[in-house]
Amino acid sequence: MLKNDVKNYFNKIILIALPIIVQGLIFQLQTLINRAFLGNLKSEYLSVLGNVTFPYFTTISIMFGISIGTTIVVAQNIGAKKMKEAKAYSEASIGYNLLLSTILFFIWFFFSKKIFSILGVDNILIDYCVSYIQILSFSLIIFGVDTSIQSILLGIGLTKPIMYSGICKVILNILLDWVLIFGKLGFPELGLRGAALSTTISNIIATGILIAYIFISKKLPFKFSLKEIVKARWEKYRDVIKVGIPAGFEQFAWHFANLFLIRALNSISNIAVGIYTLTFGMEVLVFCFYTGIGKSTLTLIGHKIGEKNRKESKTIMNVSIIYIIFITCIFSLSFILFPKQILSIFTNDKLIIEKAAFFLIVTSFILFPKSLNAVVGNGIRGIGDTKWMLYTQLFGTGFIIITSYTLIFFLKVGIIGIYITLFSDELIRSILNLIRFYKMKKQTIVI
Repeated sequence: MLKNDVKNYFNKIILIALPIIVQGLIFQLQTLINRAFLGNLKSEYLSVLGNVTFPYFTTISIMFGISIGTTIVVAQNIGAKKMKEAKAYSEASIGYNLLLSTILFFIWFFFSKKIFSILGVDNILIDYCVSYIQILSFSLIIFGVDTSIQSILLGIGLTKPIMYSGICKVILNILLDWVLIFGKLGFPELGLRGAALSTTISNIIATGILIAYIFISKKLPFKFSLKEIVKARWEKYRDVIKVGIPAGFEQFAWHFANLFLIRALNSISNIAVGIYTLTFGMEVLVFCFYTGIGKSTLTLIGHKIGEKNRKESKTIMNVSIIYIIFITCIFSLSFILFPKQILSIFTNDKLIIEKAAFFLIVTSFILFPKSLNAVVGNGIRGIGDTKWMLYTQLFGTGFIIITSYTLIFFLKVGIIGIYITLFSDELIRSILNLIRFYKMKKQTIVI
């Protein structure tokens, strides 16, 4: 590995990753402020958010998977200088994802109460959950377009527009949260429904910004056509699905495991769900960093695979791992040193703060294998191997269900069983993925 090559990739990784990290942090700031507003208004709302978030993201996990497929095929075609093919894949992704996300809207709007009943949500909370998700579900109508455009721009390597639209979304969302949750500026106090409405409005406007960008920007390597999007070729979308569907099922399997954990936590207490929601929210801050580095890694490795340069993809991975270990050390130390101070920002419930402080410290140790897993996994996807990641996640889902069930229901260890399970799962899969990436001798060209 040459010194100049390492320095070059340090710069390239951060150039692509930084806008994604900033956009993710701002988005999480939006989420955390939303949670802080609602948590201080009524502590039960934390449990509502926990019960809504995990099943909601489970149902849209296929969309995230397809977006990964879009990023891979676009990145590899860009690396191979096949701009016409990259354009065709991009337009097919936008057109067909719009159709798929509209179907998801109808599912959530009309069947949300049945879904929450199956998950065992407490009767005290279920009406709150339904009220929140029925408003939020309108975001799904444009969700397919939003994820498609973001994945296309990531595949190209243009991430600043994603950041700018994200900043606009968050600023608007925070302002609307303050107005609609608490009833400011002459508006009625809507509480939980106000939070859902503000998120929906800001999501729609942010997507509009991205749509405008892809049609007017001169920085793209190809020009989008509304006519071609409407007439999108199914065979191109089918190719994207072939690459992305394993990633989609991988996402689904991960969220399914979390659904099981939420179901188990509900059997312990509403406070247990609130504690997990709080610590998971803190973990998501680090998620912004390792997701940014991971997505940058996927894009750059995808370009190298398109160029048929496997050797340099390993150099990119080495640099990415150095980045992520350094970042995780900083966050873990802050969680260990200031757990109560951090948690008190998001709730004034002293009982939850006292109980959650210990679990935030435990979370700091889970961050290391989890962040490593995310970055190496994206490297494997960039090579074109999405099936391996599905296989390891299926193993992980089975491991989480069996281990957490044993610890909680048989050994009666309580909520700590969840955290033991998560650490063990991430550690095992991160080791398997590291071995897989560095032992792979064959690149997978998906174009």
